[in-house]
Amino acid sequence: MSTFYEMGVFNDEYYDMFPGTKQNRLSTLIELISFTLLYAQKGPICDKHYNLAKKLNKGDIVISFNYDTILDDALQKAGKLTDSGYLVEFSKVFKNKTWESPEQKESEVNLLKLHGSLNWNRCKRCKLNFLLKSISVESRLDMFNYLNPKCIRCDTNSVELVLIPPLIGKNYHEFGVDYLWSDT
Repeated sequence: MSTFYEMGVFNDEYYDMFPGTKQNRLSTLIELISFTLLYAQKGPICDKHYNLAKKLNKGDIVISFNYDTILDDALQKAGKLTDSGYLVEFSKVFKNKTWESPEQKESEVNLLKLHGSLNWNRCKRCKLNFLLKSISVESRLDMFNYLNPKCIRCDTNSVELVLIPPLIGKNYHEFGVDYLWSDT
């Protein structure tokens, strides 16, 4: 059986086999990745990640290429990661089923997620970033059902997850995380 990569699913010659535009197929891939990882994260915070988080010191920087929020959750539980610790400018944070302003408290540890994260959203139209904050993965899965896909600023259906998919040609600028690469 061929892999998606071997079949060239994202090449134009396979439109008949996989209907829809390239962007629709890319959106489907991102959805599959996100729901698979969220489902795999169900359960309590990993003790190993939590123990690692507790050992990190003020000023430490963690670089991650992972989409999951296992380390995010452990760092938050350890009191080491605040909204500013991602070095992403979030306009609003979804917490306790409501939108709040991001906390301005300096983060002890910075977590640079260079391929995006399951808890980051971005409006394609107005370019605002949103953080979905919750310790429980079950709650995060509920957020997908609870959230209206409309942007809270421009009121368009332009909000998407910030995940840079595993493709040969990655477009970091489109998702607003290109500066993380230059700062790293």
